Amino acid sequence: MGCSEQTIDRRLNGNNIRGGKHQVQTRVKLVGGPIETYAYDSGLYLYDKRIWKKDPAGANSRWTTNTLKAVSETEDLYIFWKAGEYEVNRARLTESEWREWGYRQVWDIQSVRKNDDHEAKFPEELVRRVVKLFSDRGDIVLDPFLGSGTTAVAAVKEDRRYIGIEKEEQYVELSKQNVRETCLQTVLFTDSEPVKTVCPHSAIQQFA
Repeated sequence: MGCSEQTIDRRLNGNNIRGGKHQVQTRVKLVGGPIETYAYDSGLYLYDKRIWKKDPAGANSRWTTNTLKAVSETEDLYIFWKAGEYEVNRARLTESEWREWGYRQVWDIQSVRKNDDHEAKFPEELVRRVVKLFSDRGDIVLDPFLGSGTTAVAAVKEDRRYIGIEKEEQYVELSKQNVRETCLQTVLFTDSEPVKTVCPHSAIQQFA
């Protein structure tokens, strides 16, 4: 239709209306509380929170506002866990990685500069940190909204398996292409010597 889902929702349902003096302005909602409630009802408990600090507003001319509201420059990452024993594996990160971002709540990572093949891409470094910090080699990483395949690419590079789910056929093909290219290019380094990677047994599934 040539417009975003938010625009359609705004026009049809009156949600997030952009208006003047006599109309409802953009409504800001806190999502942390509801997310925690949904997770708790599913048997998952909030374990940690990280914050992705994106580019400063001045670095991107589109990041401006004609209201008193701040331009959003951060994204929250909520980490949930299922009750039970789990291993705190310090060997997942190098000493420098622990110092630079492993212990840090705020991650300063540059945004994707060009969404040329997908409208909502996030930087590979962001998902790489999550994958490396909260999983071990050989684990399965699930992304239910795979998009361009950034999660799968990061999983392959960090020697994890992955399951990707995507409903748009064009993005299914795009993610498969990006994973194939990664499998051909990636070299995984062991403690002793580099070895060529063979893509793990993984899957990208399309659901209508």
